Amino acid sequence: QDGADAMLKPLVTWAGLYIAGCNGSIDKSEQTSLGRFVGHAYLRKALAGPKKLNYFREQLQATVDGRQHPLSALDIHRIFTCLIGIARADGSVEELEIKALHELAELFGVSPLYVDSLLREPVQ
Repeated sequence: QDGADAMLKPLVTWAGLYIAGCNGSIDKSEQTSLGRFVGHAYLRKALAGPKKLNYFREQLQATVDGRQHPLSALDIHRIFTCLIGIARADGSVEELEIKALHELAELFGVSPLYVDSLLREPVQ
């Protein structure tokens, strides 16, 4: 991946931190994966704030609410491809991560079944 484009970067950052932190801590491999998608410097700035799940969720909600244009199906696919890559970064996708991915699917207006179909795709 050559990183998320500028308009998707904040969405991928906050959603990625939410996925990475949903099990209580952000695994180094998940942080590295997210940094590859959004840029390590950009991620460091996001991590300068509170490292709490509800903070990541609030920032994501504010970013979604602040968008002037709806996300395209391609944008949503790109976002969830990144998020699943982050969830897989530590070697497995835990039940808490699947639950968090389903929550984010609803936030983005897509079915949790969409997430399940992406999770079934082979790792690239």
